[in-house]
Amino acid sequence: MVMAKPFLTLQQQLDLLLERGLVVADKDLAIGYLRRNNYYRFSGYAREFQRDPRNQQNQFIPDTSFDLIVSLMDADRKLRRYLLQALEPIEIASRSAFAYSAGRIFGSEAFYLDRVNYLEITPGLDALLEKIRAQLRRSGQPSVERYRNGNDLSQVPIWVAIEAISFGTFAKLSQYLADGTAIKETADHLSIQHTGFSDALHAFSNLRNRCAHHGQLWNRSFDIAFKVLPKERRDAPEFKHPGSYGGIIVINRWLKRIDPQSTWFESVSDFLKEHPVYADGILNPRMK
Repeated sequence: MVMAKPFLTLQQQLDLLLERGLVVADKDLAIGYLRRNNYYRFSGYAREFQRDPRNQQNQFIPDTSFDLIVSLMDADRKLRRYLLQALEPIEIASRSAFAYSAGRIFGSEAFYLDRVNYLEITPGLDALLEKIRAQLRRSGQPSVERYRNGNDLSQVPIWVAIEAISFGTFAKLSQYLADGTAIKETADHLSIQHTGFSDALHAFSNLRNRCAHHGQLWNRSFDIAFKVLPKERRDAPEFKHPGSYGGIIVINRWLKRIDPQSTWFESVSDFLKEHPVYADGILNPRMK
């Protein structure tokens, strides 16, 4: 059972960090930083420099500084921006190619709302269909309203719906369609291998959500692993899987197919080289 913890003022938060041995050069600046960045966001990074926080050994390793932890949080913010920058064209290109192929195959009616078009093993199919309907209803997009008749969404074509449903919903839809032709054609259009295509979309969606909600990447593993090819692993620095670096590798593969002139991966690699302590937590995540 987790013991309740008392509320701490900003000064008390700083006092606790000092008591545990954190080096703080400017206490006023530190309090200002804690005011703008929740203490428990800060502690998610700081705990990696504590002796054994899982067993209540919360003293900091000697010479650990407040400024070091701030620099790691800043680096994490920059990597999230890099990832979102790359995931945007991947998401848009995937949505577009799928809508084109699915529209050609299924026509203008809302096939994606008919349960007969999904595999029998689809987990939570009723919930998925209701989620799609809810996302269409609350999208507020004029294009959806043009085809909607009250609560009847059966005439909203996929090329309209694809812009109203979330990336995660699109990813799940693509995983469980009974007829996989549209997904295979989407993969072909993007020059991506068929195997694992929908799984990659699912992993991209989860990573994008983590970045969009300012989630920690440094020293964190993912519940959903990116499938790194053997050649990619051989050419990469040593890294643990699953974690952010596997995502970086797979993003680069997709991005190069969409934009062969992209220098995104080189920029990310240079960024990691400039921040070796941060890079180690991306390559080899090991949360205490």
